[in-house]
Amino acid sequence: MGWPRRFLIGAGVAAVAIGATASLGRFSYAPMPDRADLLNADRYPIQTAFDILGRRVSRAEADRLNATESGRTELAPGGTAVAIDPAMVERGRRAFYQETFGNEVFLTDVMGMLDGGLTPTEVALAVAKLGGQGTTNLQVAMARDMRIGERVYRKGELVPTGLDVPKGGAFIIGIRTFYDRGHLRMGITCALCHAAVDPGTGKVVEGAPNVDLNAGLLMALAKNSSAYFMHASVTEVDARPSADPQHTGSTSTGPALPDAAAVEAATKVQVASWPPGSFDSSADRVTNPTSIPSSFSAYGEPYSWSGREAIGPFAGLSSLNNNVHAANSDTTQLAAAAPWLFGMDPETYLGIVLRGAATDAFRYEPDGG
Repeated sequence: MGWPRRFLIGAGVAAVAIGATASLGRFSYAPMPDRADLLNADRYPIQTAFDILGRRVSRAEADRLNATESGRTELAPGGTAVAIDPAMVERGRRAFYQETFGNEVFLTDVMGMLDGGLTPTEVALAVAKLGGQGTTNLQVAMARDMRIGERVYRKGELVPTGLDVPKGGAFIIGIRTFYDRGHLRMGITCALCHAAVDPGTGKVVEGAPNVDLNAGLLMALAKNSSAYFMHASVTEVDARPSADPQHTGSTSTGPALPDAAAVEAATKVQVASWPPGSFDSSADRVTNPTSIPSSFSAYGEPYSWSGREAIGPFAGLSSLNNNVHAANSDTTQLAAAAPWLFGMDPETYLGIVLRGAATDAFRYEPDGG
């Protein structure tokens, strides 16, 4: 067999292998800075040996408890005590930077964060143009024209996203990218809002709020901003439907849905009004964003303004995370509570959220089966 034929056969096999990998492969990545790349690396050894529903147990107290049978029972695995060791702390760091809790499905397939004004290609080009210098406010070019109220964002216009890239890094802090058999998804982690790049050194400050993150504008530039209508003052949801109304169901027997274009336009205006560095964390149908808080917890736990985070392990840190990464990162999970929260039929609620979904498999088609 001559070398040209061998080359062609080898190239063909390689092409088949690459195609199979692209269609069947799955992988994901989120950056996690080394401790050497932090501006605020650990400043002192951890003094806490156990956490018992928010109460810190020192190593000296743990020694005293382990000296008695009742104390050993209190600290035993499987109970309310959580051992604080280096492995546990490292798991926490990985979760902080890399765990999305599954929100990539909602953000990509329902809200369409990658199918609106900003696309993965333009984001990748913006990061590449940094040349390793890093930034506290990634400027991304619009991939297409998009209107938000009276403001029209033109193709090629640079959008101040507030996304952070550390010096020497090639990825955005707090974003995890998923490749799933030909489908690209984007998820967010705790670090997107609660870590920031220091403008002077380009290093990461763990726990610092991202004070210029333009979360509201990023949502407004998504394909289906309506998926977040319950976090905004969108009276159009309560308005009478259009002359040719859509219903929850293939016939007119289900509840009528509000006009899709009106709800989408109103939601975009409302979420775009959030100031940089803020986020509307309450699903109360009112536009009331608050400043992104810090997550510094060396000497105090993350109590919220209402005090609800004071309950549970680590003085409520679990409660805080569950609120952000459940109610705020996937609004579909509020459907069952829609009658009590919004005075709305669950089917109507889901119809509004899913009617404009970016991915076909998640989209609700009122006129379909």
